[in-house]
Amino acid sequence: EFNRAWFNQLLFDCVRQSVLQLCADPRRLGVLPGLLMALHSWGRTLSHHPHVHCLVSAGGLTPAGTWRACRADFLLPVRPLQCLLRGKLLVHLGAALRCARLRLPERCDATHWRLVLRQLWREHFNVEISPAYPHGRGVAVYLARYLKGGPLPKDRSLHLHHGIVSFGYTDHRDHQPKMLRLSAHEFIARILWHAPPEHQHTVRRAGLYASAHRTERQLCRSILEPQAPPLPARPLGWHAAQPDHTPLCPACAKPLLITQTLAPTHKLGEFSLSPRASTEQPGPTGRSSGPPPAWHSGR
Repeated sequence: EFNRAWFNQLLFDCVRQSVLQLCADPRRLGVLPGLLMALHSWGRTLSHHPHVHCLVSAGGLTPAGTWRACRADFLLPVRPLQCLLRGKLLVHLGAALRCARLRLPERCDATHWRLVLRQLWREHFNVEISPAYPHGRGVAVYLARYLKGGPLPKDRSLHLHHGIVSFGYTDHRDHQPKMLRLSAHEFIARILWHAPPEHQHTVRRAGLYASAHRTERQLCRSILEPQAPPLPARPLGWHAAQPDHTPLCPACAKPLLITQTLAPTHKLGEFSLSPRASTEQPGPTGRSSGPPPAWHSGR
């Protein structure tokens, strides 16, 4: 493999700059949003398919210090984002090629790759923007799936027969289930290729979620979080008239002190932050939140 860590970093930078630049455009939203990015290098057949999944806040902080929300079904226009991302990526690749910063295969010289870049300017760069989640549960499930997942989902069945590994997948072109058969050596090679380069993080944060914007993030929280209602006024002497309900130790008769609070335990040892069952509808995620709607194609 050639220049993999360098290209991953470039892809992260171009995606971050493109999304933040369009969101900051006064003709679009004119805000600084929060951005979480997760890099995936695989396709459904374990092929080489580097791409970035993004979670963008449904709005952001304006230069005046106010929160501006986007429409429920629209964040940014797809076509300008495609063109901006393609331009940034290809311009940086071309500059690196001219400055001889890339390690090239021996069978292909720089002239060949300049022709490839020239052809890529006419290619379609796939960018998909889905509607906003109606609640935080869908966001948490989506993010957890891409943080804990890998090239092969844990629910995908593998079959080994006479040195041939076979598994099913859904072709994104015709949406039909198909079966892929690989030799055991090829299957292991494809899995190992998707291990990230050493010391490179595959999840990044930007915008309001960046450490440099901690003050702006706190301001957004103060704007969006509802304030607690004031306590009702009570007459003087009310506290003295109330009995003390602090439980006492049956052995020494001293007041009990709370040293730790345990959340209710779910299956597989997972802890819930709230014991209340959610009554909200599941979000548009491909697995844990139920079947995806018609517009969702497994981004």
